[in-house]
Amino acid sequence: MPACNFKPQFAPLVESGKKTQTIRRTKRGNIGDTAYLKIGQRTKKCRALGDGILTEVSEISIDESEVGINGVYYFSKTVIDRPFLDKFARADGFSDFLEMKTWFDNQYGLPFSGWLHVWELKGEVTENG
Repeated sequence: MPACNFKPQFAPLVESGKKTQTIRRTKRGNIGDTAYLKIGQRTKKCRALGDGILTEVSEISIDESEVGINGVYYFSKTVIDRPFLDKFARADGFSDFLEMKTWFDNQYGLPFSGWLHVWELKGEVTENG
């Protein structure tokens, strides 16, 4: 996986291991690939936040009412309860699903389609990527 750059608001969460996934417009790797997690990429202030091993790479969509992963699993308030959606959003660095959905709407507009990348942090950080 190429280096993955994060906005400053997410950096402490990535570094601490509280943010264990990211949703991007394009696919950034495959299961088993190393994810090089950074902030300030392409600047003099670039800093590694950690390295992770990708454990899941799935297509995802977010619209006004739900999240869909792989075109098979649909998480909505009628199928999966709010605590599940909130837990999913916290793994992405948000306080709850409403905050996550609002962020994606403001950033990209809804509906949004892209790729979910989930990782487990490795113990040692490298400067690759």
